[in-house]
Amino acid sequence: MLTTTKEPLDFKAIFQSWVDGTNKKWGHDRNKTLGGSEAFGCLRKAWYKRNGFEPDPEYEESWGALRRGDIIENHIVVPAMEWGAKELKLFEFLMGGENQITLFDGDPDDFDDNGRPEGVLSVTPDGLIRGVARNALAKYGVVDLGTDCFMLEVKSIDPRVDLSEEKAIHHGQTQIQMGLMRQTTAFKPNYAVILYINASFLDDIEVFVVKFDEKKFKIAQDRAELVFKTTDPSKLHREGVIDGTCQYCPYQQSCLDTTVKAMPGKTTDKKRQTDPALVGDLLKDELLFRRRAATKAAKKAKEELDRLNEEIKEVLRRHGSNKAQGNSWSVSYTMAQGRQTLDKSSLEAAGIDVSEHMKLGNPYEILKVTFKDLDDEDA
Repeated sequence: MLTTTKEPLDFKAIFQSWVDGTNKKWGHDRNKTLGGSEAFGCLRKAWYKRNGFEPDPEYEESWGALRRGDIIENHIVVPAMEWGAKELKLFEFLMGGENQITLFDGDPDDFDDNGRPEGVLSVTPDGLIRGVARNALAKYGVVDLGTDCFMLEVKSIDPRVDLSEEKAIHHGQTQIQMGLMRQTTAFKPNYAVILYINASFLDDIEVFVVKFDEKKFKIAQDRAELVFKTTDPSKLHREGVIDGTCQYCPYQQSCLDTTVKAMPGKTTDKKRQTDPALVGDLLKDELLFRRRAATKAAKKAKEELDRLNEEIKEVLRRHGSNKAQGNSWSVSYTMAQGRQTLDKSSLEAAGIDVSEHMKLGNPYEILKVTFKDLDDEDA
């Protein structure tokens, strides 16, 4: 019998309730280790999560991309791989679908003499392909696998993404998969295949092959160790600033608080400013000079980008079309409305004291590097 309600329907809330009630259940506490998908992401973000920090009050976690990936994996990739294994008899498909397993580099419930967990890294591969010829991936540039197996990782992608190579974070994730598979099982894969499947056109599949690199696997282990042995998050780099993921982070306010707290006080002492240890660290590996070179390169690249944009716009204007497309590209040229802003002058003219309605924004950092001998300054 249907239950009537006085409240109007909220379809978004219905979907959210479904997601909350059907999220994947893990057989281990994921906060005890650093997952393969996190190891090459922002370590400060991972630190906040594992040290009980609450997400920002206004943060809303998006489940769309995660469920999109689950749907494509469970209803497209896994059935296709099982078909290739059982019907076509091309290989064995192991550790995929309902048979997925999580690999650990140790027991996270065991601790060393310093009180740190023995196991700090974990990963859940999408599958292992076994029983193939060593030239199985010849079509993708690998003439000899060196063994009869390789890892499989599945990613759904936005149709607007243009991939010339696998994403760095996914490259790192597969390094961890291969490393832990080699370390904890009898399988010794030398390669991993990443399948990028277009979320709009499921037959648009990009294939990238990653070769195992012991050094990169060790870097992942070291990064995981950092998360669990660090007591001060300011000691961890804000890598979201570099890869542009800060805007999606649930701990933006915590990160800002950490940064403000760690900000050095105003230094007026010339002797301190010229301290040999400080100067030596800034000049180590030509840090400041590499920054100057990067700044000049960025300015030059920006100028070139602006020039090319103007040339493209001119071609479209000349042909009287605001759109163009080819086999693998498209161009769109439109005019956007300006942003709406408050007219302070009209408000003041209406007798409204604007200052009573102003609020102070979050503090932000300013880094200025000046090379006096070259009259070169940038911020």
